[in-house]
Amino acid sequence: GCTQRWIRRTSLGRRASVGGIIIRAVGWVGGGPGRERVRWPGVFTSTHTTRMAAAKDAHALKLEANALFKAGRFEEARERYTSGLGACVAEVVGGAIRTTEETKAQLFANRAACHLKLGDHAATIEDCGAAIELKPLYVSALLRRATALEIEGESERAGEDLRLVLQCEPDNAKAI
Repeated sequence: GCTQRWIRRTSLGRRASVGGIIIRAVGWVGGGPGRERVRWPGVFTSTHTTRMAAAKDAHALKLEANALFKAGRFEEARERYTSGLGACVAEVVGGAIRTTEETKAQLFANRAACHLKLGDHAATIEDCGAAIELKPLYVSALLRRATALEIEGESERAGEDLRLVLQCEPDNAKAI
């Protein structure tokens, strides 16, 4: 069930459960340098716990992808961002779960950066559009999409994105 899925995704130190409800749990989420010790002292249903683990997975995948991008390993980073989008169902804020448009927008924009580095301009435009749909006036996504549009010969659309950037950030050197 959901509890088993969560246990597989983490290495639990201690846990106590009654009928699929985790009463207390101490464990680790993620792997490698992004590994994080987490403690859930309250009462959570197994679905709540699974969503918390998924949110931690999305965050860990984003951090891993960011490191791969900085190392110039764009194809691998793109794969991790894609996996992060698949895991990005919710985030935990003050113990409450909420879907996160912000995280999804960041993952789309970061994956678009990989597409741009790999020369896939159509995919860059598409992912930037998804990021902007989730977070209107997302400056990084607008700049990336403008770059890809310019390369594709769509100067007018690129200019529209750059005008939006300048409305948000009048001194943005990349848009001037």
